[in-house]
Amino acid sequence: MKKLSLLAAMVLSIILLYSSFASLSVYAEEDKPQVTEHKITKEERGKEFTCVVCGMKVKVAKNTPALDYKGNTYYFCASGEKAIFSKDPEKYITQESPDSLQLNYTEHKITDEEIGEKATCPVMKRSFTVSKDTPAIEYRGETYYFCCPGCIGKFMTSQTEPDSLKVTPDSLHHNKDTGGTHKHKGCC
Repeated sequence: MKKLSLLAAMVLSIILLYSSFASLSVYAEEDKPQVTEHKITKEERGKEFTCVVCGMKVKVAKNTPALDYKGNTYYFCASGEKAIFSKDPEKYITQESPDSLQLNYTEHKITDEEIGEKATCPVMKRSFTVSKDTPAIEYRGETYYFCCPGCIGKFMTSQTEPDSLKVTPDSLHHNKDTGGTHKHKGCC
């Protein structure tokens, strides 16, 4: 009889312990702020913003990737940055320190003189010919050319990493093989 009472007490303790942890995890999920899709309105179009992931300054367009989080709308220069943000939004909304300001860059408009020049994407290390649709940025006084917009975010994100993980600027300045669309895999 004693063994049966002890066994019943153990089973009851396990059930109570399990239900306590289960209710805590459900509460934690309900309490956690949600990242939700944001649909761009006509009023938002043309508004200038800085992508919180990579620091690029651009204007909101009809197809600009955007998310709502903690009552704020966050706009992104590319869908790759939106995906990065949604995995760990707190990492990006708290980057309002002076250190994060040095990561700001501006979009570089391709000139007629640059079209046809050779360049190498600093992220994918692939060569290409610059076209009017080549993604390019001005960062720390240099012009950088990329095979796709997603590589801009990866490059800028790498600039906050320890030196051993940074994308090195070996072929970055006027590193001019893109044209808006690309057929390679692995960068975005």
